[in-house]
Amino acid sequence: MKIIFSYWSDANPEEKFFFKEIAAVSNYFAKQHGYETVLYTDVSGNLLLNKIDYDNIILMPENLLNKFPKTGWSLGKLLATSMIKEPFFHLDFDLFLFKPLEENIINSPITFLHDEIWMDAILANSSFVLKKKPELLKNLNNYRSYNCAIFGGKDYKTFNEVSKYIYEYAIENAEFLEKISTQQRTFKNKKIVNDYLYLAMILEQLWLPQIIKLKGFDLKTILHNSKMDKFINKNYAEDIDTKNFTKQTRNFEHDKEYREYFWLLNKEASNKGYIHFFAKNKQNYKENIISFVKEKGLKC
Repeated sequence: MKIIFSYWSDANPEEKFFFKEIAAVSNYFAKQHGYETVLYTDVSGNLLLNKIDYDNIILMPENLLNKFPKTGWSLGKLLATSMIKEPFFHLDFDLFLFKPLEENIINSPITFLHDEIWMDAILANSSFVLKKKPELLKNLNNYRSYNCAIFGGKDYKTFNEVSKYIYEYAIENAEFLEKISTQQRTFKNKKIVNDYLYLAMILEQLWLPQIIKLKGFDLKTILHNSKMDKFINKNYAEDIDTKNFTKQTRNFEHDKEYREYFWLLNKEASNKGYIHFFAKNKQNYKENIISFVKEKGLKC
């Protein structure tokens, strides 16, 4: 089983020093369990990360990367997963495999990390401003996001096909997507809207799994147990009026459920040993991660 990482440098401004450290640690844990690791990147990414002990580094075609709307930074991941020709799992750099992937995960055709119930309402509003969408999704009415800190499985051909379908759509509509993303961020900064266009999440965490579902797949998630079902089976966008999306009120009952569900996710992640040091959360562990790199003598 290959573990792949991806890095599109034009769309991923990072704190370079710590970014390399966390990437090195993620690769270290994957290799500790015997997985072959591959980095898909561009020329600049290769210069930045080539000291890390990947088994292979593959350059993605820059003639395609240069056509992508840069606000859709997840397109680099989709390009990588369109290229690989064998079973794989794609890991974000801030995902650490403290334990090997369980056999049922490895043997699953299509797997994502977990349902993101708190994104239902956000993506419903976010999707409303997109007056264009792929033909396959013209009747989209399910706004469930699937976390992609880990995703993949045995059916790499489906990932190849769907990822290519999405990035080709993004290329064809790059100017529109870039303009509306910039506009929405301006509205968000001026507090005209609560949520701006989460383009990268729509492309990867909404469209990718939804198109796969349309192909008849029952999506599996890694972080799941029966206690989560009452949350997962609920539609948290059902009371959203997208026609009045600038005046949405916060549902505090949903906030309570999100906290309960998030607690269950963290507990399941700790039990399985698949830890996602996402967003600002990873800054809390910065010194520990840097010290770990020095202790293990990891090159980065």
